[in-house]
Amino acid sequence: ICLDLISKKSKVKKRDLNICFSPERINPGDKINNLKNLVKIISGNSKKSINSALKIYKKVSKKVVLAESIKAAELAKIVENAQRDLNISFMNELALIFDKMEIDTNDVLEAAGTKWNFLNFKPGLVGGHCIGVDPYYLTYASKKAGHIPKMILSGRVINNNMHKFLVSQIKSQLIKNKITKKKISILLLGLSFKENIPDFRNSKSFDLYESLKKISDKLYAFDPYLNFENHENKKKINILKNYHKQKFDVIILAVGHKYFLSKNINFYLRLLNKKGFIYDIKNILPNHNKVKKL
Repeated sequence: ICLDLISKKSKVKKRDLNICFSPERINPGDKINNLKNLVKIISGNSKKSINSALKIYKKVSKKVVLAESIKAAELAKIVENAQRDLNISFMNELALIFDKMEIDTNDVLEAAGTKWNFLNFKPGLVGGHCIGVDPYYLTYASKKAGHIPKMILSGRVINNNMHKFLVSQIKSQLIKNKITKKKISILLLGLSFKENIPDFRNSKSFDLYESLKKISDKLYAFDPYLNFENHENKKKINILKNYHKQKFDVIILAVGHKYFLSKNINFYLRLLNKKGFIYDIKNILPNHNKVKKL
């Protein structure tokens, strides 16, 4: 696409243009898998462009792998994220099933995880600018090529609607705990799309927050990485910086920030009203009668 545009605008023939491509593989917040030690995929439209790319990337990456074509290199990135999306959607569907069966999802996954080749994925909210987006690129390309994808899109439907399931769970627990007062106080902890980063792009925590508005007039949120100065949702979110000075009927741990992990269970229990409970989406806290898990 870029080659055609550049050729058209510059009036230079495509055969005289050299273009290379390397899919982005940086994992935000990951201090182990960084640019220096991850495997870098490259490709190009000519030997000259490939050699130029190799010279550049070998200066910053320990291992550079050559893909057969630019399309193969780009699809590799998309497939990596679509695979992760599907794995998490499977875990989310298990959570939906086990809820109906009244079985603890974490108990099942812990037992299944003892097998040597079991993939250790967890249910939860799937957002961000890659995992929640790249499957749509793949399904678009698939339809354009003449194949209607089924599994990829069904996984997206499950992951896109998990926040609705979480709200239904919270409603059920409110009834069980006989919390019937008109103004139910809720605190949502974690707004970024994943742990330990200040990136809020496509975060499903915002969808969760919007859905919670229907059951609470006293809804608050907090994220230690929050910088809302230019964020589109700045006016829609009721940020409570001094949340530790109040008490709540429901506390939702939505993102596994180290900041939240550093607090022990007693810290969170002190923030609860008498009948209150904690919904631990990320499985951060130990088992307790006031802690409900996804």
